[in-house]
Amino acid sequence: MPFVDYPAAYKFSVVKSSLDGCSLDDINDLYGTLVSSDSLRRWKKLYEDTRTEHQPLYAGNFQRTPQATVHVSKDNADSEPKTGFNEARSYVGMVAYHSPESLVFTGKRPIHLNLSHCVDGVRRTKGWAPIGERTSRAPVSRATHRFNVIPAVSMDGLVTVLVQQETVCRNTYEFYLEHILLPMMNPFPGPRSVLVLDNASFHHNGRIVQLVEARGCRLLYLPPYSPDMNPIEKGFSILKSSLRRDGHLDGGINDGATIENHVNYVFTAGLMKKLFRGCGYID
Repeated sequence: MPFVDYPAAYKFSVVKSSLDGCSLDDINDLYGTLVSSDSLRRWKKLYEDTRTEHQPLYAGNFQRTPQATVHVSKDNADSEPKTGFNEARSYVGMVAYHSPESLVFTGKRPIHLNLSHCVDGVRRTKGWAPIGERTSRAPVSRATHRFNVIPAVSMDGLVTVLVQQETVCRNTYEFYLEHILLPMMNPFPGPRSVLVLDNASFHHNGRIVQLVEARGCRLLYLPPYSPDMNPIEKGFSILKSSLRRDGHLDGGINDGATIENHVNYVFTAGLMKKLFRGCGYID
């Protein structure tokens, strides 16, 4: 693999995600990169030795493990150990003025069915059988089947979800906001009145801002490389585990409905309260 000069901010996010328990496959899937196990091992070793995961140019910003969470006020955010992200401090300051009950998070993730093509597939790769007998095998197509899942969650659990096999283009996403998600939200400052999106360029263009404002809601963007601040990202790993264990996906016409049923089963109010707490939105 050729040498890739990753930005210091990205290295920080990868190391922090790894320390939070994310696997390397999940990290690469989350950021859309191909970090090798050697690179991750080297960055973590540097962090363990020096309390920084990159070169001394930025060392002053990472002498301690970042501890700023979104339930601290804007005034307290500056006194917390610096994370190196001005955007993160700004986000913490803004979201601290909104109640946790007002926040709605949404995000898009692919669900691959064919493990032979993708590291994040959800088909089971192991089975069991009595000694001397073969395990039963489900037929596997050579083609890679992928669904795009767009759930929206709040403190009360799942708000809504869209599951489709086609690629999600801008028009599809705007349709999802206008006709599926936003009708389930309330004008600010009521519950479910603040929509939080990740900082992808896809979310900054088109009619997204106009649609949210027309509903009377507010829009916030997460800082770059901050899956630890997004409870829905933590929930995706639980969803994939559920699909691997009980999904029985076979590439048939019922796979989309099966995925949607598992989304409803996984993103419960109990789980979301735990994930909101883990992200720092509640004590």
